Amino acid sequence: MEIVDNHHNKLHTLESRNLSLNKSLTIKKQILNDIVKDFNEEEEAWLKQKGEVKDVSKHLFHIIEQKDEVLNDTFTLTEEIMSIFNRKLNTGQVIRKEDEKFLTELKKILNSVNMTTDEFELLFRMKRNSNNEFHQDEIKTLDQEINSLEVSFPNNLKDLKVPLKKLLVALKIWYK
Repeated sequence: MEIVDNHHNKLHTLESRNLSLNKSLTIKKQILNDIVKDFNEEEEAWLKQKGEVKDVSKHLFHIIEQKDEVLNDTFTLTEEIMSIFNRKLNTGQVIRKEDEKFLTELKKILNSVNMTTDEFELLFRMKRNSNNEFHQDEIKTLDQEINSLEVSFPNNLKDLKVPLKKLLVALKIWYK
């Protein structure tokens, strides 16, 4: 439960950062709107504010870039980590060399909560097993799933058999 709390704390930190960036973005947007509103009043005033508009615009873009970076980094890392462990469970393959940079980042995060990657993997497996139990399914490798398509497939879903097999074969190739 501690890892869940730590994960929620990490997520809360990201949400707080996002809210902070949104607040700055809102303030800068209001400043920019005020400047543009005053534009029609006097050309001279506009020329004075031209530099301020430029500065606010640059700052606004910088805030947006920071916000996007925080979100993209978080989602990319999460997606890659999930993909690595799903691939490992689905194919039985060991971790690939190109996965090391993501695992290094995961290790840093896990280290901050006094957890190992082995413990993380156990929790990942537990969550996956829980999902499978909920869906009354058993864990199968991609090869087992492909073979099960040949053995039994519901008649009302026969049209999906070929596309599903193609998807599973593509995943198998992609995971290599």
